[in-house]
Amino acid sequence: MPSPFHKGTNLLQRLGGYIGLSANAHPHEDSPLCDTCSKLDLRSMLPYERIGSDPVTLGTLPNILDKASTCGLCNIVASLVRRTWLLDTNKFNVDLSEVKVLVGSSDTGSLDGFNPANSFPLTFSYRPPEVLAAQAVASSALTPAIQIMEDTALALGHRKLYHGRMVGETVDVELVKRWLHICEHTHGDVCGRDWWRGNDGLPSYVRMVDVEDMAVVSTPPNCRYLALSYRWGIDGASYWTCSTNISARSAPGGLPISILPGTISDVVLLARKIGVRYVWIDALCISQDDSSDKALQIGVMERIYACSLLTVFAVGGDDAHAPLMGLRAGTRVVGQETQPTAYVQGLHLSAALPGLDEALVRSSWDTRGWTLQEIVLSRRRLVFTAHQVYFECGTDLFAEGFSAETEGPSVYGPKTHQLTRARGKYAFIPRRSPWSPGKMWDSMDMWMHIVKVYTTRSLTNEGDIVIAISALATAFGRAARLAGSGDGKAIRYGMPVQELELVLLWHPHPDRALERRSGSDGDTMSSPWPSWAWSGWRGPVRYGPNNHFLFIYENNDVPAADESLVERWSLVDDDGALIRLEVKHTSPVLEPRQIVAESGRLARHISWDDAWVPPVGQPLKPGTLVFRTMSAQLQVRRLVANEITSEHRVEGTEQAVFVIVTGEADGTGSRVILPKDHPSPATLQFVVVCRAHSWGPGESLLAGENASGPIFWLYVLALRAQPGIEVKERLGSGIVHEKSWMESGKWGEEVILLR
Repeated sequence: MPSPFHKGTNLLQRLGGYIGLSANAHPHEDSPLCDTCSKLDLRSMLPYERIGSDPVTLGTLPNILDKASTCGLCNIVASLVRRTWLLDTNKFNVDLSEVKVLVGSSDTGSLDGFNPANSFPLTFSYRPPEVLAAQAVASSALTPAIQIMEDTALALGHRKLYHGRMVGETVDVELVKRWLHICEHTHGDVCGRDWWRGNDGLPSYVRMVDVEDMAVVSTPPNCRYLALSYRWGIDGASYWTCSTNISARSAPGGLPISILPGTISDVVLLARKIGVRYVWIDALCISQDDSSDKALQIGVMERIYACSLLTVFAVGGDDAHAPLMGLRAGTRVVGQETQPTAYVQGLHLSAALPGLDEALVRSSWDTRGWTLQEIVLSRRRLVFTAHQVYFECGTDLFAEGFSAETEGPSVYGPKTHQLTRARGKYAFIPRRSPWSPGKMWDSMDMWMHIVKVYTTRSLTNEGDIVIAISALATAFGRAARLAGSGDGKAIRYGMPVQELELVLLWHPHPDRALERRSGSDGDTMSSPWPSWAWSGWRGPVRYGPNNHFLFIYENNDVPAADESLVERWSLVDDDGALIRLEVKHTSPVLEPRQIVAESGRLARHISWDDAWVPPVGQPLKPGTLVFRTMSAQLQVRRLVANEITSEHRVEGTEQAVFVIVTGEADGTGSRVILPKDHPSPATLQFVVVCRAHSWGPGESLLAGENASGPIFWLYVLALRAQPGIEVKERLGSGIVHEKSWMESGKWGEEVILLR
């Protein structure tokens, strides 16, 4: 095949003839190019035979950045790198002088493998770790692409499908209607209904905004409506529905559009344009000064978002006064500033716009706690961002800047999850029911991911920590068939009760300090949220596997709660009654012969003490967890240098791994994650939650021995006393080498009160 750097017009014409093109297939004049780019023959990279060939070096990154103002192609490359490497928002102290930029060709989206290229992806000879880490956080594309635009595709006699598309000053509403039509008429039940919900609709007490009569009305039967997800901001009383205006707003014309802020008035306009009469907007459909109405409406929030025809996400604005970007003229920036283009050898090229993940992560909307369940629960989404509008459903992802509309099967095939949020960013419930009692592990993995994402977000009112995710909890409980899901008791304080032994094992993010969430009086002792639940703390939390105690940043797996040891878990309910929780008991991991062989070295199941009575004169508060287990007072200390290998990371900026000392001959395997500034050495109370086991040398580093068979662990919680009461507070979680624990002789059995 010819070199992609051409040596003359004859070669270019010859290549044009090879793929059936004219060398001047596009009438626009070519953009100015630097010496390197003027020698690059992009057309030779178009035939499908060249796709996957070795990419061509364009030059070093600093050199390309320097030429961006004078070379059309370098300008596109520079804009892509600046955005995806976050060079304009992060001040990296790294040397980029040796980073080379390479360009190849791709037929993104093609399924048959015989289509010419539709994009030129960029790769790099080197990517500094600091840049890579920032890209992971920002969901930036690792291989940003130069798109061939659809007008060039048509001029070349190709299909315009899978090519770039110019974004105009306003969104083409007919295109939006086409996206919705494709989903409704070709995707079937994958996008049309939730397998775990059945045919539940909305109760009549849910209100809607009638955009024709401009009134707040009861939901009519079989209502087709839009829902809105947006940031309120701090000034809303002037347009909120409340007890003093709800009656007047129920009459036609009772809700003047003139009093509504930009986001809300634009949604009304959008609904009219696409032919949908009703819109659900929380500020207008819930009486904001009526606590009973709020509770009633929040109780069905899961159905409100899940049953909507389409949820509109105002991601581009910071409050309700911002416009839906692109719905009206003058509400978004377009052109070279946001979508740099150039004409190179008759090819109309453009920088690919951000993907939906990237657009969401860079928005303030994505930092708010309430918005997570709104996007996870919505079957179809129309997302307005500063760059473009996206449509996402359970099968397809469409965008203004990329031509991907087909009437047949999805370009990418059916997605893994029915509620795949932002191409997997908010994956939640599988498309088809996969869950059985034996597959609950997978469902808990999903819930743990939701907790990880949710706890990084902010709430204006910290009292919303549980209710802002309550709709998601309701949906999850029903889908996973958790015990108690019918009466709202399946998930308490954000913790699925059925899998309590597993979900108790959360850790703080290594680089963030946790702070107890206080009550309305500012006192943590009166907090409505217990310390054993993640909701009882401010700050991001996560779950991790056993090697989390070797690599504190590891969180790509979940704990392995293999065997229950606690017979009974109980909870003080809201009315002060002590109720037994329906916690799943996991079967033993050992055969009887192994139990005999390990006799004296393994913990036994701890039975409940029927003679136990609550402490006299100390009424237990709602949320107090009561259980009988093994307990020990053990010393903790920081790891020292000779106990850490070079590849292990056992501390972050705020949290660190401590050794739990179970005896004189103890190795460094028993560990707990605590605040980095915790005293060392110090003595803490540890209580057993459950047993885990592992095989082979991988975790023998923790056990302190060369194991070829099973290694047994006890998952433990570190507790601290609270002044004047017997109730303990959770401080951290860890693992203890079970043999070391049993042989220490320091443990006993007792009833634990934990709040």
